[in-house]
Amino acid sequence: MLTALPGLFGMLPVDAHALDCFADGRVSVTGGEPTLERHVCDVVGAALPVLAACNLPLSKPLTIDVVDDLPGGCVGMYHCGEDRIEILTPEDTAAVRNADTPFRDLDDAAFHDSVIVHELAHALHDQVPCPLDSCIISAEYVAYAMQIRSLTPDAIVAFEARGAVAGPVSREDLTLMMLFMAPHRFSATAWAHFSQRPDGCGYIGQIMSGAILLDSERP
Repeated sequence: MLTALPGLFGMLPVDAHALDCFADGRVSVTGGEPTLERHVCDVVGAALPVLAACNLPLSKPLTIDVVDDLPGGCVGMYHCGEDRIEILTPEDTAAVRNADTPFRDLDDAAFHDSVIVHELAHALHDQVPCPLDSCIISAEYVAYAMQIRSLTPDAIVAFEARGAVAGPVSREDLTLMMLFMAPHRFSATAWAHFSQRPDGCGYIGQIMSGAILLDSERP
């Protein structure tokens, strides 16, 4: 999930413990048990090179806060312009995740890891200036495509079967109404569109360069 409400939850205390995932301090994790913080770092460490190879490099430091509650049933949230992600613990994610989605065949641990990748993709996409009031369709397209791409081949097949998007998908099919009213349908449609491109990562590169914008001015 993406939020454009900076400062909604305030800043962390200055003495909050943080685990640096890498020696250069590019990514830090705070708020969780040490084992969980290390696991989040491991997921990020595995995901970053894969995302960079898909034209989503990390160019700014990023903080990931592990929390036990998020608004609106969210399991993860990226704060636009703050270089900060909030994610629920695996236990809290399992308690609130919607069972009736294309992700329902994923076990709780794999789903939680995929949420980390989703929010990480949001952070990487946020490095590109948006020429409109909002680029939420582009942001969610990138995040869902990278989340699903991070799954195992068998899990992707299961997701596609559950999502059941038939036929070719055009960029016009990715609408704001679908995103808000049927976000899980949006996730399946975004993945179908991405996987139907001759070069999906090249398409992501065009989004990141500004050559392709999935959003438009709204009245």
